[in-house]
Amino acid sequence: MAAQWTKVGIIAGGGALPVRLIQACDEAGKAWHLIRLEGYTDGYLADVTGDDCGIAAPGKVISTLKESGCDAVVMAGTVRRPDFSQLRPDWRGVSLLPKVVAAARQGDGALLNVLVDTFEKEGFIVLGAEDVAAPLKAPFGALGGHSPTDDDLADIKKAAQLVEAIGP
Repeated sequence: MAAQWTKVGIIAGGGALPVRLIQACDEAGKAWHLIRLEGYTDGYLADVTGDDCGIAAPGKVISTLKESGCDAVVMAGTVRRPDFSQLRPDWRGVSLLPKVVAAARQGDGALLNVLVDTFEKEGFIVLGAEDVAAPLKAPFGALGGHSPTDDDLADIKKAAQLVEAIGP
């Protein structure tokens, strides 16, 4: 269960997920502020009030979120791995770049951990999309008209073990 928050900063990449989060916040009467990652968002967000920030400008992202009164943050949407040689980092990005490059070599999970850690050190509650929009979370159990067989469950268990082993 996510900690209580009053206003969430939605850091948006591509796809419809950021739009769904905005809609969920509006429907629930929850405050939000949009950060569009330059070069990554789709046209869905072009007319939505918010700010544009470069992917290598975490200092600007953090200060913008703080200035808008956000106490939580959620990262949503697709973001392809950037060409690090083409980035124009701000002062905070420069200080994070060694960590980011090292984490990128370890995989996307390690890279996301650096970002989560950075936001948490700045005092933000880092949320998952399902924390902002509960209907996005699938309910427990079978979703269709058929339940998995014992053989299916054995395969699922083995797949989960493989994912856990290769995830890091």
